[in-house]
Amino acid sequence: MVMLLAIVVLGSWWGLADGITSDDDSAPREPNFISAPPPRAYGPPDTVEYKPGLNLDVYRPKGPGPFPAVLLIHGGGFTVGSRGDLAFTGVELADRGVLAASVDYTLTGSIDPARADVADAYEWLTQQPDVDPARVALLGTSAGCALSAWHALSTHEPRAAVLVACPMFFPDLVSSSEPEILLVTNTGDTNLHPYSKTLDQLLTERGARHDVVVHRGGDHFSTLGDNWPAVAAWLLPRLKP
Repeated sequence: MVMLLAIVVLGSWWGLADGITSDDDSAPREPNFISAPPPRAYGPPDTVEYKPGLNLDVYRPKGPGPFPAVLLIHGGGFTVGSRGDLAFTGVELADRGVLAASVDYTLTGSIDPARADVADAYEWLTQQPDVDPARVALLGTSAGCALSAWHALSTHEPRAAVLVACPMFFPDLVSSSEPEILLVTNTGDTNLHPYSKTLDQLLTERGARHDVVVHRGGDHFSTLGDNWPAVAAWLLPRLKP
């Protein structure tokens, strides 16, 4: 049975805001929350039913494919949140030539059956004619981070996995054969920032290829936005042919 290494705190049970703040990391600062894509968005995403009763939003780049792709998995403690929570990230990726699919999954308060939903969404994404199946990554925040970690560690399918503010991990699944992993954390996320150090040590001990991005300040909810420039700089080169 897979041992779960988990920390559950009140903040980690809610989704992460898609906020963007200044690039100056010299001192802690307040997060800036952004609830809608910027005006340069390509218009509404295409909403698709990837399995009965569950949808995802597809943000397509301009031009012909096949494109690299990222499956976006929102947070919310497996109880709240929706595919719209990561709209800004979907627009940002599409603007950089990456097809993004932000997914809804079953919310029961537990990681199951959400794990199966993510697996089905990933399979749907890799089968799209405008997606290069060899260049697909995962990006998950909070509860979505746990789901991203599970899929990446158990299948070894994604090219890379961006794990943002993880409250849960699966150490028995970690090996040197993992896809490349980026751990993302804020020092202001006082419970999960120390936990990210534990994950860093675990991945190092198991020989898994990984990097760590840390933002000074912020909090749990602004982790992705505070670290977005560094996340994009890490992820985009790994989606090249």
